[in-house]
Amino acid sequence: MDMAFSLNSKLIATASGDHSVALWKPSSEALKHKLAGHKSVVRSVAFSPDGTLLASASYDNTVKVWSTDLGTLNATFEGHTDWVMGVAFSPR
Repeated sequence: MDMAFSLNSKLIATASGDHSVALWKPSSEALKHKLAGHKSVVRSVAFSPDGTLLASASYDNTVKVWSTDLGTLNATFEGHTDWVMGVAFSPR
């Protein structure tokens, strides 16, 4: 599994074998959102440069993009024929 810090260090995202992503507030060690929607293990997570979006890659052959403020799903990218092992955002 994977974990990532937002560039402003206000959030940590952790990928999980329970098919979810957890968003944590490191300042208080509190769970901000549990992002559920993948159908298999979440392998990788990455924050957008401004920290407003989080991408997650899964063994369910999808990439999902989430709002970090609301904890809502913005998009699902399907079409892979095998596991998606990693995600990244462009610095721009």
